[in-house]
This record gives sequence, C-alpha cells and structure tokens, in this order.
Amino acid sequence: MTGASECKHIQKFYSPSKHTSMKLSKYNSEEELFDLYQAGHITLVDFIVRQSPDMEQEFNDYCKDEDILQNEDSARKFLQHRQQLFDEAFSQEHI
Repeated sequence: MTGASECKHIQKFYSPSKHTSMKLSKYNSEEELFDLYQAGHITLVDFIVRQSPDMEQEFNDYCKDEDILQNEDSARKFLQHRQQLFDEAFSQEHI
C-alpha cells in the first residue's frame, strides 16, 4: 500500500495514466511505474530502480554513500535528495 506523502512527492513529476495493467519489464517509463506504484503493484524501491540503469546506479551509490540499506525509507530519502538538488539547480538558474 502506498503512503499519501510518497504519492504526493512523486506526483510533482509524474501524471497518472492507464498503464496499470501493463507488464513490468527491467526498465519502464516513469509514467508506467508511477501508475504501478500508485496501484500498489510495486514498491518505491522498484519505482526508482526500474526507471533506467543510470537511476538504478544513482540509487545504489546514494545508499552506499549514506551507508543505508535499500528499502522504502531510503527510497523516500533518495527522492527527497533528488528533489532538493533539482530545486537548488533551478533556483541558481533564476538568480
């Protein structure tokens, strides 16, 4: 079951669609993964690592650097970290 705060955080970037019945492959589009996560078919960790090899590696590196296990809590922290980096980069462009 998905938490409201996780869905709210993810919804900043992704719009739901009608892909919740699609097959899960090694990597899926963010939109497909959002739908699957929102429907409770995948975990937040799956949502991250099934986006792309680069995202999977970035999450692995983040967990290693922070010395934390890959779980729902670390996935939430990773997404918050990425959001913070995005916000900082965006604000620097508008100074």
